[in-house]
Amino acid sequence: MIDGVRYLRGLWPLLLVAVLLAPAVALAQYGYGSSGTSQVIVNETNVTLPPGGFITLSFEVKLVSGTTWGTQVQVSTSSSYVSASATPSSGDPTFSGKLTIKVSPSAPPGTYEVNVSATGDDPSEAPAVIYVVVESTTTTTTTSTPTTTTTSTTTATPVSTATSQPPSTVTTTVTTTTTTTVSSGVGAAPLAAFIAVVIISVALVVGLGALGVRRAGPAVAIAAVVPSAYLLAYDGALRTMAPLHYYLLAAYAAFNVVVGAAALLRPVKPLHVAIAAISGLMVLAMILDAVLGLPLSSVHLSAIGAINYFFGMGAAPLSSLGITLSFTSLMLLSAGASGASIKALRG
Repeated sequence: MIDGVRYLRGLWPLLLVAVLLAPAVALAQYGYGSSGTSQVIVNETNVTLPPGGFITLSFEVKLVSGTTWGTQVQVSTSSSYVSASATPSSGDPTFSGKLTIKVSPSAPPGTYEVNVSATGDDPSEAPAVIYVVVESTTTTTTTSTPTTTTTSTTTATPVSTATSQPPSTVTTTVTTTTTTTVSSGVGAAPLAAFIAVVIISVALVVGLGALGVRRAGPAVAIAAVVPSAYLLAYDGALRTMAPLHYYLLAAYAAFNVVVGAAALLRPVKPLHVAIAAISGLMVLAMILDAVLGLPLSSVHLSAIGAINYFFGMGAAPLSSLGITLSFTSLMLLSAGASGASIKALRG
C-alpha cells in the first residue's frame, strides 16, 4: 500500500499533461468563441496558357472583422490537366501569397477552373474562381511542285505571364464570408471517444503501478509504443510533410521497446534515467509542436493550426479522430513513463 501511494505521488507529469489537454481540445473544437469576416482576393480571374505553360498570380486572405485565427488556403482545380499550389498555404489573416498555376503538356484546348478558398477558423463560403483558357497549337504544311517545300508554322495565342500584359479585362474577385456562430465541434461521439482514451491511458499508468515502482515506468514506456505505431502507420501528413518528426517518433518507439524491455528484466538506475529523460523530452517536444506549429517541417502551421491538427478530431484540415486519440494517449503514457521512472530513481 505504501509503495502504491508513493507511486501515485510520482505521477505529477501525468496530471500536468491531463490538465493541459482540456484547454487544447476546447481551443481546437470551439475556438473559444472565435468568429470573423474574411475575404479571398486574387489579382486576376482570366488567364490564357498554352499546353505546358504556367503563371504565378497574387492572392490575399484578408480579415475584415472579428478575431484572427489560423486559416488554411485550399486550392482545387476542375481537371487533372491543370494544377495549382499556394505559398504560403496557411496563416493568420490578413496575409498574402503567390498562387502558381500549371497546365499539363497534354491538356486539350478548353476552359478550366481553379478554385481558391479559405478553410479553418476564418473560412470562406464560396471560392475565388480563376478561369484558365488553354489555347490550341496548330501546324500547317504546304507542298508545291516541281520543288517540294515543307513549311511548319506554329501559331498560338499570346500567353499571359507574370510580366506580360494582362487580358483586356482584368477582374478582381472578392469573396466575403461572415461567420456569426461558434463552431459546435465534432459532436458527442468523438468527444466521448477522447474522454475514454484519456481515462484508459491514465488507468493504464496507474494500474501498471502494481508491477512495483521500479518496473512501472518501463512497462508504461512499452505501452506508449501502441499510439506511436498508429501515428507512424496512419498519419500521412506527419510522414510526408514533417519527415524529421516522423523519424524521431520512430526512434522513440524503438527506444521504448528496447530500453523498456531491458528495464523490465533488469531495473537498474541508468535505464530509469534514460526512460525518465527521453519520455520527458518527448512530452516537451509534443507540447512545443502544438504551440509552435510543427517547426522544422514543410507544413508551416500557425499555433492554432497545429492545435487543430493534433486535437481537431477530423473537423480541421489534416486532422482525424485517430490522430487526436493517438497523440493524446502518447502524451499521457509518455508523461506517465517519465514520472514513474523519476519516482523509481528517488526510491
